[in-house]
Amino acid sequence: GAIGFGLGAALSTSPMTPDQKTPGVPMQDLQLPSNIIGDPIPDCLGTVKIARPFLMCYGKERNEPIYTEYSQPSGGKGGGGAKKKRQVTGHNYYMSWALGICKGPVDAVLTIFKDEKEIWSGKVERPASGGVETITIPNFGTVRFYFGTDDQDSDATVGEMISDSTLNFPYRGLCYAVFDDCLLGNFNRMPAMSFVIQKFPSLSFSTKNIVEKVDYNPIHAIYYILAKAVGLSE
Repeated sequence: GAIGFGLGAALSTSPMTPDQKTPGVPMQDLQLPSNIIGDPIPDCLGTVKIARPFLMCYGKERNEPIYTEYSQPSGGKGGGGAKKKRQVTGHNYYMSWALGICKGPVDAVLTIFKDEKEIWSGKVERPASGGVETITIPNFGTVRFYFGTDDQDSDATVGEMISDSTLNFPYRGLCYAVFDDCLLGNFNRMPAMSFVIQKFPSLSFSTKNIVEKVDYNPIHAIYYILAKAVGLSE
């Protein structure tokens, strides 16, 4: 499910005069990254950073006001202390979206970046069945990571975003991530997300497909490309 975040109030002396008007309505124009229909889905081997995943869909935009507290003199005789008031000084923006990452199945996800800033690291491996794991990132939201297996099901949030559940496919064989009600920040702009993933396909002629901890055996890579990508006979 989606995760909501409370908006804290920063206490200051008097950030604005009491007769200042509340800032205008939230920004309406959502800024999205460029996306080209027909771009090929990338494949990868070993431990790889995917820096330009493609935007599949987006929706469910919302915003919440950011309040700032200030003190206003009471104006009565003898001072009488100050009254604390609060005023809207901006907005935080939230949205759901899905990003296609690469051809599956992927073995693990290690890191997630937001605008080149690392916001999550660990190691979530592909489950034995279902092909999806949920990652909760504090102060950001929930990410459902699909590993690109042949048994993964369609995502309910994607069905809500495209407003037609009959067109919401399971996208089996595609590794992708669904960002559910995630915080964009105080600008209505979708961030650039990146992933560090691991993909170590096992092939029939040898089980020694991993070099040390992070690298894929180059002989396995050549075999994988010729047999699986080019289509030559194994």
